[in-house]
Amino acid sequence: MKMKKTTEEIEKIEELKAFFKSNFVGSKKYKQNICCAVNKINELSGNKLADKILELINLPASNNRYIDPVGDILIYAKELLYSSNCSTLDNDSKESYVNYFRQFSQLVLGFFYANTFLTMGKHDDFFCELIANNALFASTDVVNKVRNGELGTDEFKKLVKTTGNFNNQYASWDYMEHYRDNKLKKNKIKYKFDPKYLFYKRMYPGIKPMMAVDDNTLANQYFKKAILESCKNGFITSSMWTKFKDYEVCHIWDKPGDRRYYASICNLVLIPRALAQLTDHNDAVKSLLRNKVHDLFDFIPEGETLPEKPHNYYKYQWRTI
Repeated sequence: MKMKKTTEEIEKIEELKAFFKSNFVGSKKYKQNICCAVNKINELSGNKLADKILELINLPASNNRYIDPVGDILIYAKELLYSSNCSTLDNDSKESYVNYFRQFSQLVLGFFYANTFLTMGKHDDFFCELIANNALFASTDVVNKVRNGELGTDEFKKLVKTTGNFNNQYASWDYMEHYRDNKLKKNKIKYKFDPKYLFYKRMYPGIKPMMAVDDNTLANQYFKKAILESCKNGFITSSMWTKFKDYEVCHIWDKPGDRRYYASICNLVLIPRALAQLTDHNDAVKSLLRNKVHDLFDFIPEGETLPEKPHNYYKYQWRTI
């Protein structure tokens, strides 16, 4: 009976590792390092790690407040690694294992909380409050500076200096030069000619008809720069860039394939990674964020209709810089 239970535990952790490997974006070597850390922590737990993770996945929210599952599992992992049963590793190795395990738990727990848990009852108000408490937007001042050409890529600022005939109403950091097309990126096609948008060359001087294709990399970089600009008078400085390592930049109105909105500072928000998929899979959260950027920046994409505000929209406590 004991051997059977141990086998079941090993199968559980192998399933979680297989899920991690198929969803984590990183090199094969880096994945191996993470899985090595998971194996060590599982060994120290007596092959109980999978049960601990599943326990956290199934743990309900208490008093309508977010329970930090990643923080809880990291405390558990640290207790195991720094116990007397783990004397073979030095402190640097233990800290590396903790960092590797953090990335494993963020992906695994984040996925289940943002997907599986979403379908297990009506939690819209809870999730909206959670997002409001944690979401970071650029400031109105920064958005206006991007619209006016004072902030953005070097190429955009050069364009502003050479011509006064430009229109950046969408506050696009790169002046609508990129858009996302993951299939083209995968096939290593860097540029795509799109006849539909030829008129952009006339409307926005300086923009080439050959537009650059990107994944979310540049949108991520641009928006974090905008947040840092927004925080210059706040508690975050450029030296605290690492504060964003556990955050993801998300498109609020989607539309990353439209160059007008791909790098639009009005259309982006910074969300803790464990919550980021709520912006894709929860309609109430989508409505919350879309109404918020409309209130902040008077922003709504062309042809779209503003959704109804969530029931408690005016009661949520929004995060401030």
